[in-house]
Amino acid sequence: MKKVSVVIPMYYEEEVANECYQRMKSVLTAIPNYEYEIVFINDGSKDKTLEILEEIAKEDKNVKVLVINVLLQLALSMLVVMLLLLLMLTCKIHLN
Repeated sequence: MKKVSVVIPMYYEEEVANECYQRMKSVLTAIPNYEYEIVFINDGSKDKTLEILEEIAKEDKNVKVLVINVLLQLALSMLVVMLLLLLMLTCKIHLN
């Protein structure tokens, strides 16, 4: 059977998370001969968005929740850039 995956970002969406899920589920279950997967991405919300999404995922095996912290991603990216710069400087010193 074919599968449809829908990815939905969520950021401070506690007021609409459940309705978003209900509406998306009703659309996806109406597609004949397809399984569905809904992937919610919680982008560091400090409200109850994550709690609501995790409860939905507990009750619906077709729902996945990913948590992404933008500040952590930014910090890791900066670390990679600094390490690359350090590597470039080290290589330049050894080549001279």
